[in-house]
Amino acid sequence: MAIFGFGVRNRPRLVVSDRVRKPWQSRLRLPSRSVFAYAALAAIAGGLFAFNADIGGAETVSRYMPICAEGKRVTCIVDGDTIWLKGEKIRLETFNTPEMNGKCERERRLARQATKRLQQILSSNPFEVRRNGKDRYGRTLARIENSSGNVGDVLIAEHLAHKWRGYKEGWCP
Repeated sequence: MAIFGFGVRNRPRLVVSDRVRKPWQSRLRLPSRSVFAYAALAAIAGGLFAFNADIGGAETVSRYMPICAEGKRVTCIVDGDTIWLKGEKIRLETFNTPEMNGKCERERRLARQATKRLQQILSSNPFEVRRNGKDRYGRTLARIENSSGNVGDVLIAEHLAHKWRGYKEGWCP
């Protein structure tokens, strides 16, 4: 049974079953709150999936990849297993290439070849970057794949890289 009365400051109130309600409050308020709550949860969940796809998912890149020069690095190839992509330093997983400042001339020559070959592979076709955390130096660990497959497998098949076994293998005789 509803009775209208006047409360504090002469605002009308609806009294229902010993519970005081304002006229704009109704029993429909709870279901509308739950609908709002479900909508908010759906929006948050959708946002999380989109955010997760950005970080843990694959990012497709289609662009020319130059070899890094001196100065600020944004999008370029450092060597056969390290690149910069949109200001993020990425270490490619599962393989290791010779170092540019290697111990012998053969290692330095192979490093230049691996770097040029990586540039050819990444610049020729769109590729996907699949991130997998960070290494101890703060670089993003990732795998890169294109229509030829995993970039590391291509470099290994061409004898420009070693499969990563947890340690560096020598390049010098």
